[in-house]
Amino acid sequence: ALAGFDLVDMLGATVHEFAAMITLPFLDGVGKIHAYKDGKYKDVSCFTMVDDNSIGPDMCMDPPEGTPRVVKAEDAREWAAKIAAARK
Repeated sequence: ALAGFDLVDMLGATVHEFAAMITLPFLDGVGKIHAYKDGKYKDVSCFTMVDDNSIGPDMCMDPPEGTPRVVKAEDAREWAAKIAAARK
C-alpha cells in the first residue's frame, strides 16, 4: 500500500482513500499508513471489505484434504456443506 501511495505522490496526485479486502489488527496496517513519513497520509481514510471481527477461529485453518483451490460458483454451496461436515 505504501509503495502505491508513494507512486501516486510522485505522479503529482493525492491519495484520498484506501481500500483493502481485510485489515489484520496484529499487523497494524492502518496505523503504519497513518504514521508513514511523519504522518504524511494521516488523513487518508482506510476501508476494508471484510470486518476482521467477523472472522472467528473456526475460519483460521486449512480446508480439509481434497478440497479444490478453485470452485465453480454453481458448486460453491455444495463444497461449503462438505467442508462444514468435515470439520465437525
